[in-house]
Amino acid sequence: MADDGYLLIRGMQEREQVLAARRGILEDLERRSFLKPGAQLMDGVVKPDSDHVAINSAMSNRHLIRLPALLNLVEGVPQALQQVFEEIILRRISGNLMLFLDPILGAPASEFFAARDISQENTAP
Repeated sequence: MADDGYLLIRGMQEREQVLAARRGILEDLERRSFLKPGAQLMDGVVKPDSDHVAINSAMSNRHLIRLPALLNLVEGVPQALQQVFEEIILRRISGNLMLFLDPILGAPASEFFAARDISQENTAP
């Protein structure tokens, strides 16, 4: 992260979502004549005489960052990350909550909640 400015976790995002976002960005660059004619779109080959400053400017345009496919990719919670949250974090919070409640209840809190999985009840109605 310190070296490159980002963290790459392969397989975290759905491949189809990544490719859809890439296609949307490359189609926009192609419409603006930044890509090499005749090259495969998904290869993203820039024309040799392209102005790289102009390309960077095009990449930061508001319409581009509002592409539905790109928004879906960067604003959506990846399924894998959601599973990590549910499986590890919520269970840990639930466990810590039980340990917190033990001295208050004067008995193991798990006895009071034996028939319930409180990690599933942390959602608002």
